[in-house]
Amino acid sequence: MPSPRVLEKDEIRQYYVSVVEPTLHAAFGRLRQAEPEHNVNVVLGAEPSLPGFCHAYSLVSSRAFLVDAYHGLAMVPVADAFNHTNENHVHMESDFDVCAECGSLAECDHDRETLPAVPSRGACSLPGAFKPDMALEIDTLDMCSVKPILPHSEVFNTYGSLSNAELISRYGFTLPENEHDIIWCTLPPTVVTMPTCRGVSRSGTGTSE
Repeated sequence: MPSPRVLEKDEIRQYYVSVVEPTLHAAFGRLRQAEPEHNVNVVLGAEPSLPGFCHAYSLVSSRAFLVDAYHGLAMVPVADAFNHTNENHVHMESDFDVCAECGSLAECDHDRETLPAVPSRGACSLPGAFKPDMALEIDTLDMCSVKPILPHSEVFNTYGSLSNAELISRYGFTLPENEHDIIWCTLPPTVVTMPTCRGVSRSGTGTSE
């Protein structure tokens, strides 16, 4: 597993200018059109900025979970309250294989190449399709115990099999004893020479000398 790469400030700034800033400005513009009577800057706090993005990114990236194929990385209230250890008591479970287009756990119109001849049973359907009662479809995120938990003891989750370098870069802490910790060393190239020995060839077989 390669070690985490530290991004240079110029790389972060370039990514913000080329990707993040246009995306945020477009989102702000859509909000202004949808809610013209409200001040978007007051609702969201301020105009987009590089320090604001870095702050928001650090908050989300250190607390997000891989939820499913539709939501991807997402914030999960309460689930991020558990600290990390390699010998964890709980972990989060979800149905990952949902529709990547609409998030439906049940079969939906996106599962077919063409419009269905029968009503859709999913949480999302294309225009004109019948939408059933959403209460019939239950899709949850569950924190499940994997070992007995003693009364009045702290309950730990696991963030994965991560080295201390990965833990400090993603979450801001390290473990004193981490079985997944690794140390990367860069050694200078060495030159291997074959000594010249009488009666021994480079292949290790005897010669007639």
